[in-house]
Amino acid sequence: GLGILERIHEDIQLGNEVRLFAELLSRIAKGLPAAYGRAEVKRAIDFGACERLLIVDTLLRDEETIHLMDRAEQMNAGIVVFSSAFEPGRQLEGLGGIAALLRYHIG
Repeated sequence: GLGILERIHEDIQLGNEVRLFAELLSRIAKGLPAAYGRAEVKRAIDFGACERLLIVDTLLRDEETIHLMDRAEQMNAGIVVFSSAFEPGRQLEGLGGIAALLRYHIG
């Protein structure tokens, strides 16, 4: 089975995903700066507004997604890859597999 360190790492990673997804939903609910779905996230990146990119691991094989990640990284956005094996990742998939916490509204 998994060693203790891998297990701890998984728990920390999962906790991080849970927290970030909750933050995303809270922002969406309150009308605070956030984006989800490929078109909206791409627009946020075009505006330079992406603070943190949330992406599910199943999209990592997709060329367009990789391109978006590269561009987000160039503007110093944090990138968090969610595991589709866990609940937050599956919930993110329900929002198109990609979302972003934004630095500001993009109108």
